[in-house]
Amino acid sequence: AVADKAADAAVTSASAANENAKAAARSAEAAVLNATAASRNSVNAGLHQVARLRQEWINDLRDELAALHSLLANWQPPATGTAIEAAAAASLQEAYDTRVRDANTRLARVEMLLNPRELESRRLVAVLRFLAVQPMTLELRHRRARWIVRWGQVVLKTEWDRVRSELNGTPVGSPRRRTRSPKVLSASPFSKQVDGDAS
Repeated sequence: AVADKAADAAVTSASAANENAKAAARSAEAAVLNATAASRNSVNAGLHQVARLRQEWINDLRDELAALHSLLANWQPPATGTAIEAAAAASLQEAYDTRVRDANTRLARVEMLLNPRELESRRLVAVLRFLAVQPMTLELRHRRARWIVRWGQVVLKTEWDRVRSELNGTPVGSPRRRTRSPKVLSASPFSKQVDGDAS
């Protein structure tokens, strides 16, 4: 009888140990799942943080390009001559100088926002520089200022594609080239300035 009781106790103890082992295994599995979920959440949080920063970059660049388009599309030195009084001429010159400083500041900001190793960025900067320094009629300036919008859209679309790829977990490839890019570029007045050294 004593032996039977001892055997029953041993079986009970073994059964309890087995249950404890299973519980420990379940706890370990749950810990692994929790760690995996925490890691995934951390990665997702990081991706969303990067995406938020990229979106801020896109917004900043869009604002600067819109301001530059407004400045450069209407860029005309003040008229000179005897028909303009000295006080009026001085006022016009001061207003023009203020616009020049504003445009130069914004152009520098855009250049610092862009990657000089990317062809689209270099094309956009070439357009901006061309309009900032080349004299032309107001009508011609209006037409050529459209290239700010065209190349700005290419750069902004490329960056938005990167944001979307990162959030979707898909590989971020090199910027896609529009099939019209070579034709558009060759037709533009900036073709000799666009593909310069990126250094």
